Amino acid sequence: MTGRIIRYLLVALIVLGGFAVSGRVSLDAVVPALGETNGQVDGQSQDDADPLAAAKKALAAREAQVAQRESAVAAREASLNARAQQLDNEQKTIDASKKAELQVGNDRIKKTLKVYKALRPEEAAKLLDKMDEKTVIEILNALDQRKDVKLIPYLNQPRVLKWTKETLAGN
Repeated sequence: MTGRIIRYLLVALIVLGGFAVSGRVSLDAVVPALGETNGQVDGQSQDDADPLAAAKKALAAREAQVAQRESAVAAREASLNARAQQLDNEQKTIDASKKAELQVGNDRIKKTLKVYKALRPEEAAKLLDKMDEKTVIEILNALDQRKDVKLIPYLNQPRVLKWTKETLAGN
């Protein structure tokens, strides 16, 4: 205790007596030298007294949080990239399946058209008159012009007129 009092008195003499080189002595420069006992200044730890050290601790803690969040984001990004790749592969499989199905459908249509082309116009017209209009119009659109010309006289005339109107309208 007496050592502390002596230090305070010396500081007061230095500050008040003007023994400093610049004519003034900063208390900030002198006070840390006072009362230093085992890293404490007037009952405070050195870490509490140093705002720079506290800021460094806070910054280190914040950097740790940021690093943790960055790793979580990177893990989520990797998961999403893997899922996107999986979805791309599934889409390719679906597209290939649709293409194969469309090819089978096109093959069936071609075979059906070959049958109608091979029939005599009278026979083909009898079969077409028994079908719904939409199917007949699709078949007439798919057949070549020569076969259509041969079929028209034998088909139901209102159906032929409807086909003509739709063809001219671009439907």
